[in-house]
Amino acid sequence: MLQLKQIRDKITKALVAASIPGVLSKVFPSRARRAWPEEGDFICVYTQNSDFDDQDTAPTIYQVDTDVVVQVIVQQAPTGQDLEDRMDEITDAVVRALLQVHDISGPFDGTLEWFFLRGIRPTMSAEGEALKFSQSVVFSGRWKAILPDEVPDADFLRMGSTLGGPESVSAEGLDINFISDMRIP
Repeated sequence: MLQLKQIRDKITKALVAASIPGVLSKVFPSRARRAWPEEGDFICVYTQNSDFDDQDTAPTIYQVDTDVVVQVIVQQAPTGQDLEDRMDEITDAVVRALLQVHDISGPFDGTLEWFFLRGIRPTMSAEGEALKFSQSVVFSGRWKAILPDEVPDADFLRMGSTLGGPESVSAEGLDINFISDMRIP
């Protein structure tokens, strides 16, 4: 159902294929560890907020808008170049690489219905062993999530109950039957 991992993986693959100078294959999906100065420059791909809008009920279909954040981390610049200039070069290469990955089936081999650039947010951090710059390149992507109709019976506990009048009153159609399915944790 949720294709967030596929989105991150396809974007990571597209950035590695772009062979961005100074980064090359140092592109990570959802990296959650500190950077060391000897790693040099690298890129991390994250999926953040996903907003779901239900579109249909049989099967259940959601239209999902997801924020995709490509974090550019710059720790080294070639001699004679500022870190900011280096970061801008890599950011420009990221934008150019990702906005051209649209073919007839849609962005990233049809994983997304559309994909566009929303913003660039620079930050600077003096934490750690070396001064490093990072810049978030924020994209929006839209995709569909489809929940299958068929649910295994073993996942549910079925319960029935009847509501009606007192036993002394007998009238046609007075009783109401309810059947509830409850998911077993």
